[in-house]
Amino acid sequence: MIPTLSLSQIVQKWRDTLSSSTAINDFCQANFSKTPKIYIGVDPRNPPVSSDAPYIIIQAVSKNEGLDQREYRYNCMVGWCIVCNDTVVTGNVSELKGSYLLDEFGQLIWQTIAEINPNYPLSELDYNVDMLDYVPQFAGHANITLTIPITM
Repeated sequence: MIPTLSLSQIVQKWRDTLSSSTAINDFCQANFSKTPKIYIGVDPRNPPVSSDAPYIIIQAVSKNEGLDQREYRYNCMVGWCIVCNDTVVTGNVSELKGSYLLDEFGQLIWQTIAEINPNYPLSELDYNVDMLDYVPQFAGHANITLTIPITM
């Protein structure tokens, strides 16, 4: 039998870890006065809206396993969204506070997932912040790859 790991197992572990994260919940309470909603996949006919923010979306993407593989690769996508209308103006500099909060939220999500299992560190991160697409709604996403070497 080939040892295998389902994408659902990964998604469920990430879901449970993110939803119970004190750092993430404290950050969202301090900045948005509520804890984040977590979605496993999204119905494109009924996606989350700005009133649902802050939220996190976890989606299984792909896996690569088999007898001829030297390592197994699992890929999942994590998206996050916040709403922030605040602009800070200092002299001739105008800063959208949401752009900073979006990155901080994404960084907390990444760190939380990265610490789940130190024996199998996350091997690749493709992290994007789509800050100016829907202001005051700010969104980011990351494709995260977990690689597990085959030792047999």
